[in-house]
Amino acid sequence: MRASPSAPSPVLPTSLLAVSLLAVTLLCGRVAAQPQAETAAPRTERIEIHSDAADTDVPTVVHLPAGYDDDEARRYPVIYFLHGAGRGSEKTWEERGTVDTLVRLQEAGDMPPCLVVCPREPRRMAFYINWKDQDDRRHGDFVTQELPAYIDEHFRTLPTRELRALTGDSMGGYGALITALQHPDVFGSVSAHEPSIFPEDPSYLPGWMKRGGRGEGILSRLFGEPMDEEWWLAHNVFHLIKQAESGAFANLPIYFDVGTDDRYGLAKPCQMWHELLREKGVDHVFHLRDGGHGRRFFADNVEHSLAFHGKLLAKALEKAATGDDASDG
Repeated sequence: MRASPSAPSPVLPTSLLAVSLLAVTLLCGRVAAQPQAETAAPRTERIEIHSDAADTDVPTVVHLPAGYDDDEARRYPVIYFLHGAGRGSEKTWEERGTVDTLVRLQEAGDMPPCLVVCPREPRRMAFYINWKDQDDRRHGDFVTQELPAYIDEHFRTLPTRELRALTGDSMGGYGALITALQHPDVFGSVSAHEPSIFPEDPSYLPGWMKRGGRGEGILSRLFGEPMDEEWWLAHNVFHLIKQAESGAFANLPIYFDVGTDDRYGLAKPCQMWHELLREKGVDHVFHLRDGGHGRRFFADNVEHSLAFHGKLLAKALEKAATGDDASDG
């Protein structure tokens, strides 16, 4: 069976449901305006989510905000994080100190209380996309359909696109960008640190990928053997922007950054994509920052992407609280 790279998600509730849930949350907050016990501390839950699309169980860490256990009526926005290759895992977020960074931003008022969901890549070097002609390797469908559906069912979320953000690092940065561009109906904003993006011409791919990557035949697994040009372009951020109709991404705020000394040479394609976005009039934020590639660059700069999402989530919450639609979905 040929997996579709852009199958629409069937899991999105209407914006009216989210507005109603938020109204209940705010009302309960007013009713409870009386002396209370000390706010419950942030905590994590470690779970496994079965994926039919990827034919595996996916270890996932869910970071819950302070106070989550105090008010069973309150619901929250969600940030989904896709880790990078190599030593990356569902534990990357906490191992790099990002939990503390998020708490600091929340205490400063730069980020509303939210859940952060960190799945392990369903399969090594999956790149978070559907693999060519492999119906049990639909990693993109896991991210866009199964993962948010499970989280919305088992945790107290505000399930609309504008209250659902996607971010990633390196391989996960590519996964975040391509997923959000293919499914702007699912995620309301996207960010990426040092994303592994490349121009449309495969000859620009670095030697390590052409030789097979960190696993035998990475390109053939993802895009077929020989490479299916149509499938490659359907998962190429340059191509998606060039082929999109004017205004297609008007409601998808984009942030990305990369280091000047990125050892994989990602500074150049990231700058090229920035120029393309600007040429096509796609609103975005891009920064070329001092630094290399990996743990240190992410830890030093993740506060910028979180603050970016924080402003957008706060605005969406305010719109929902006043009765305006929080989503087009």
